Amino acid sequence: MQTIKTVFLAAIVLLGGCATVMGPDLGPASLRLQQGMTETQAIAAIGSKPNRAEVKTCGSTTGNPWTCRVLYYGSGPHMLSVYFSQSIGDDSWIVNNWHVY
Repeated sequence: MQTIKTVFLAAIVLLGGCATVMGPDLGPASLRLQQGMTETQAIAAIGSKPNRAEVKTCGSTTGNPWTCRVLYYGSGPHMLSVYFSQSIGDDSWIVNNWHVY
């Protein structure tokens, strides 16, 4: 029983440390994202506007480059990047993937 308590307390400390380092809810916010969401839906799911956004070429390392829009949340090495591709037909941006640093 003591071992379970120790593991539980260690998990709380580690998770609390991650939340502090990662900034305001970036990890949990990323869990609310889904592929195919519009940019507006993704911003609402995260709960705040991004720090910055840019349009660039993605996928060049796979040999299939595509134009993507990236929203950045957080700063420094601890951030969330949400990648969007253009939807066929209406030119809106939809979530393609995301990464938490």
